[in-house]
Amino acid sequence: MEMKRLPWSRLRPEHVGTASLIASVGLAVACIISPWTSSRVWDTCFGHDVFIPLDAAHRMLHGQIPHRDFYSYVGPAESWIVAKLLGRYGVGALVRMPSLVALAVLLGVLVVAWGRTSRGLLGGLLLTLVVTATGAHQLSFSFHEISQSAYYNRMGFALLGIVVLERCLVPKTAWAGRSRIRWLAAFVTGGVVVTLFFVKFTFGLAALVFAIASTTWLNPSARAFPAMGAGALVLTVAWGSTIGYRFDALLRDYAQVLLARKTFVTFEIGFFQDMFLHPSPRIPLGRVFETIRNDAWPAACLLGTGALVARFPARGEGRREVWAFVLLGIVTSFGLVFTGWQFGESPLLAVFCAVLTDRLEWSASGGTPRRWGTALTGCAMMAFIVPQLLSIAYVRTWQVQSRQPDTFPGITAARGLVIDGSASACKPEEYGARLMEALPILRRVPDPRVVTLDFSNPFPFLLGAKPVAGGGVCFHYDSTFNDASTLSPERMFGDANVVVIPSCAEDPASVSALVAEYQPYLQAHGFVPVARTSSFFFFSREKLTEGP
Repeated sequence: MEMKRLPWSRLRPEHVGTASLIASVGLAVACIISPWTSSRVWDTCFGHDVFIPLDAAHRMLHGQIPHRDFYSYVGPAESWIVAKLLGRYGVGALVRMPSLVALAVLLGVLVVAWGRTSRGLLGGLLLTLVVTATGAHQLSFSFHEISQSAYYNRMGFALLGIVVLERCLVPKTAWAGRSRIRWLAAFVTGGVVVTLFFVKFTFGLAALVFAIASTTWLNPSARAFPAMGAGALVLTVAWGSTIGYRFDALLRDYAQVLLARKTFVTFEIGFFQDMFLHPSPRIPLGRVFETIRNDAWPAACLLGTGALVARFPARGEGRREVWAFVLLGIVTSFGLVFTGWQFGESPLLAVFCAVLTDRLEWSASGGTPRRWGTALTGCAMMAFIVPQLLSIAYVRTWQVQSRQPDTFPGITAARGLVIDGSASACKPEEYGARLMEALPILRRVPDPRVVTLDFSNPFPFLLGAKPVAGGGVCFHYDSTFNDASTLSPERMFGDANVVVIPSCAEDPASVSALVAEYQPYLQAHGFVPVARTSSFFFFSREKLTEGP
């Protein structure tokens, strides 16, 4: 008796790919829409970091220009987007910004990758880069450690993925091979490279180096460079307007960061020494699992895919070229991780896997290598995608629960911002509660222009006050400043009339260095103690008005 064929056995690979693409686009769109259903911002692990983009955006809304009027260790791209949204959505700008970035990423991937790879692989790439932009947790941390801290890293990884795809994928259809389409894709890439320099210097440098280095193999034609140059020029003019075309000021701040940037090296080396060379029983097993999932497993998938391409070359690539590309992918991925205060979790490993698998899918080496390459790429993608989706779902759950005030005891709300201070360095007081305690004192200062000698300066935004003409958005010792690379007192304090110094600092090393550097200036210019709370000292040149 002849057995009946099961319904799904009649499905062709292209049908499966189309279904995968549709499902991925649907899920990506859901991730983009999700933040717009929320009006509040949560942070469970880095509450003080939240005020870095808020302070910068608040300054820009008051007419200040980044790098000219205040110091910033990153480019103006993130703060500019937040500033455009802040006036209408308040602090909700922080959760809506990723949606706009993700939408731009979605369109960018479609422009540079449509018709240049299989539909199934395109769907996986779309979803990977969209959830990179919309994931709610701090990269390399557990999915429930929600934070808007260092969003520029997520933005940088997502945009850099577009550069990788445009430079490495080869057109597979007549439509994608048309000169106008290739020109548009190259134009977009040039614009993205420049945008990355305005996001963060390290991402811009990585994009530029990769765009040039990858031309030696996967995209051998240099005819796209004029189009890339045109895109770079247009975006340079556009982003330059956000800094008043003071490129010298932008480079000056980047130079200060490079001179001060020591901590990330010892941070990463110390972490891997504790994890692998001198393991301690106190290291949580969950952290070990996350390190394997975030770093070791995707890197192993990339090495495995590289071995398949080296064994079954699609277009006559030599083994040296294949392994050079794999090495470039690993160095780029982990180099950006090490300079971004992460333990790992780079989405680029999955993107590089997909690029190599694309070579196998269109080779004549047979189905087995293609299936293995697809499986390895799928594993690398899922290792990254699943935690991002879990973090988005966790935020939605938290939003529902937080409507009940007793669900998370001790949470303090200010201007729609919810900070869980359980990770605060100053227990048992929570960061949000300590900030609220300081606000009544600052309101007694006539026209308060506040400088805070701490990691970040939350008070101008929380007060809705005029920001000081000077200072900076973040001071992290051996990361954004140190004894050899710091702001002059005149640039640090500008027209400030009140200075706040924490007695219980979120980052004690930074506060100690700032006080040691600027205390003589404060004493010489008439700043005297005028008040204190349980967590802050207040110095001013003006008398306080009577309190309530």
